[in-house]
Amino acid sequence: MYKVTYHLMCEDTRLAVLEYYKMDFPWIYCHFVADPTFAAIQPLFEESNRLSSTQAPDGQYDREAWLKAYEKIAALGLYILRTDGKICKPRFIHIKDGIAWFRSNRDCFRYQNRFEPGSPDR
Repeated sequence: MYKVTYHLMCEDTRLAVLEYYKMDFPWIYCHFVADPTFAAIQPLFEESNRLSSTQAPDGQYDREAWLKAYEKIAALGLYILRTDGKICKPRFIHIKDGIAWFRSNRDCFRYQNRFEPGSPDR
């Protein structure tokens, strides 16, 4: 199987290597290998993860608290750099336990389906 690798970037700084392993539209799942530079923003993802599993007093997920935390991640302007140089901006990106999953437009990642037998677009 062909290995598809992306880079998680902030401005000109590589934060991590993302190794694609599946697409479950609209989510793209990758193994996450952090560079030392990721440590500076890791607490933002930890807080987002904590809030996504925290319940509000009424027993429901506190979407407003999570959105407020996620805005800090969105403000970083993170992007995915493909091996062919194309830049893709994720709508949402989550990182937890060595896995990154993100949403982007489908056309940005359509090319990888040539390498993934049985993928949804085949």
